[in-house]
Amino acid sequence: MKQVFAKSVGLLAFALAGCDSDRMAETEAAAVVTTSAEQELYVATDAIWYIPTTVPVCWEDAGNDLEKQWAREAWEDSWGAEANFVFTGWDRCNSSNDHGLRMEFRNQGAAVDHLGYFLQGQERAVHFNLWPNGQCDEDGLFTRKRCVRSTVIHELGHALGFAHEQNRDDRPPTATCDTQGSEGHVTVGPWDWDSVMNYCNPVRNGDGELSYWDRVGVKQYYGARELPGARESFQRMRINGDARDDLLARRADGTFDIWLSNGSALVYSGSFSTGYTDAWGWNDGNRFLVADVTGDGQSDLLARNAFGGFDTWVSNGTTFTYAGTTSTALTDVNGWNEGHRFFVMDVNGDGKDDVLARYANGAFEVYTSNGLTLTYSAAFTTRFRDDEGWNEGHRFFVMDIDGAISPTTGRRSKELLTRDGGGAFEVWRSNGSVLVYASAFSTMLNNARGWDEGHRFIVMDVDYDNRDDLVARRSDGDLSFWRSNGTALVEQAARAETPFRTGAGWKFGHRFFPMNLDGSGRLELLTREPSGTFTVWNFTGTSLIQLWTFPTPFTDANGWNEGNRFY
Repeated sequence: MKQVFAKSVGLLAFALAGCDSDRMAETEAAAVVTTSAEQELYVATDAIWYIPTTVPVCWEDAGNDLEKQWAREAWEDSWGAEANFVFTGWDRCNSSNDHGLRMEFRNQGAAVDHLGYFLQGQERAVHFNLWPNGQCDEDGLFTRKRCVRSTVIHELGHALGFAHEQNRDDRPPTATCDTQGSEGHVTVGPWDWDSVMNYCNPVRNGDGELSYWDRVGVKQYYGARELPGARESFQRMRINGDARDDLLARRADGTFDIWLSNGSALVYSGSFSTGYTDAWGWNDGNRFLVADVTGDGQSDLLARNAFGGFDTWVSNGTTFTYAGTTSTALTDVNGWNEGHRFFVMDVNGDGKDDVLARYANGAFEVYTSNGLTLTYSAAFTTRFRDDEGWNEGHRFFVMDIDGAISPTTGRRSKELLTRDGGGAFEVWRSNGSVLVYASAFSTMLNNARGWDEGHRFIVMDVDYDNRDDLVARRSDGDLSFWRSNGTALVEQAARAETPFRTGAGWKFGHRFFPMNLDGSGRLELLTREPSGTFTVWNFTGTSLIQLWTFPTPFTDANGWNEGNRFY
C-alpha cells in the first residue's frame, strides 16, 4: 500500500500538465481526499510516488550528452538536494530500467504527458526542449545551459506531482499569465510568485532556483533530505603579522594546529593544547571568535564557555597563550549559543577589535577591547528581533562597503550590513561608540528565492577597489557578483561558472575560505574538497581562475566538515 506524508503546509496543486507547447494532457481519474478543516485541502493521492522513493530514470535516445549531464545536475542541485527522493540510472532506456521515468530531448516545447506516479513506465512521457525555443533564447539573460537547466527543473517538478502554480483559484488579480494544463486538486499554503512552477514568476522558471515554498512543499510530500556539513562561515585569521592570512584548525581533543601561509599554500608550523574539546561541548554553537584584541595586527582567539566567560588567547606570532577571561551574562542557558549573536568589528576606532552582542529583542551591547579582555561600554536598539526572523538564515555581514580608512589607525573600518527576508539591505556604521543606521538598498536576494540557507554568500573584494563585495553562490555553482559602489551592492551581469554545485556537496560544510594567501592585499578564494585538498582560486572581476592545489589532512572522513573546526 502506498504511504503518503502528512501535509500541513505545501505549495502546489496536483494535476496533469503540458508546458511550452499548446497541447493539454488528458486528465486521469483520481481519488479525492478531504483534509484539514482550516484550508479545504484536496489531494490526488494516486499522483504521489511510493514512499520511500527510488525511481529509475532513462533516456529514450542517444546523443545530447552535454544536455543530459546538465539535466542530471539540475535535478541534483534542486529537488534532489531537498527531498528524500532519488532518481537512479540516467542511462539509455532498456528492459531493466524502463519502468520509471522515460525522458527525451526534442526540438519542440517541453512537457510531461502526466503528473507524478502516472508517468511510471510511459514511453517518451517526459520531454525536454533543445536550444533555443520560443520562450528561452539567448537574449543576454539566458544562456543555453541556464535555459536547459531551468526547463528540466520545471518539468521534473511535474514528474514529482506538481502542477502549474498559476492555475490555482486563489491567484491574485495582478497575476495575468495564462493558465495551462489541467486544474489541480490541492491548494496548500499561499500562492507562490517565486515558484519554479509558476509562469507568473518574473524570471522564467525562477532561473532554476527553488523558492522557499517549493522546498517546503517537496519536503512535506516526500520527506526532507538532510545534507551533512557545518553551517558556520569561516573567520579569517592573521597569526604572525606578515600580511598573509593563516589558519587555525581545532581537533576534537582541543588541540589547535597552526597552519601558516608561505605565500602559495598553508604549511603546518606547530600546535598548542586547550581544554576546548568536543566532549565538553566546544564543537557546536557560538564558541570561538577571531579578533585582534591587542591591536598589534595579529589575530587573537576568543573562546566563550557555556557560562558566558570569554577566554582571550593572544597570538605571539608563533603560538597562542592564554591572557585572561571576561565574565558576562551571555550564557548558553540564556540563548547565546545559537543563531546570530556575536559580531567582531572595531567600534570605537582605536585599532583593537570589539564584540557586538545581539539580544533576542534586537538590542545590541558593545564590548570593547582593553588590550587583553573585553569591557562592556554601550548599548543600542534595533528592529532585528528573533521573533522577526533575525536569528537564522543569512542576515548579517561584517564588511567594508565604503573603503574608508580610519585617520587614527590607518586601517579600513567595517560596517554591519543586514539583509531582511525580502532582500532589502541596511548599512549600520559606527559613530565611535555604537552603530547607527546609515543607508539602505534593495536586491533580489530574498528568502522566497532560496537565499536564506546554505553557503550562499562570500564577503571579499573581487575587483580590488578596497571595498568589500558580496559573492553569491547559486545552486548550479554559478557565482554572481554584487559589487560595492561605496553605498550599496549592485549586481553585475556576468556570472562565473564554477564546480561549486549544491548537488556536488558545496551547500554545507567547511568548503570556502576567503584569504589573503600571498600578502598582496587581495583575497584569494580557497576551497576544501572532501579529500582535504585545498584549491586556490583568483578572481578577475568577472570570472574565477583556478591557480593550484595543495594537500592537507583535513578530510571529511576524519570529521573536518562538521562543527567548530577552522579559524
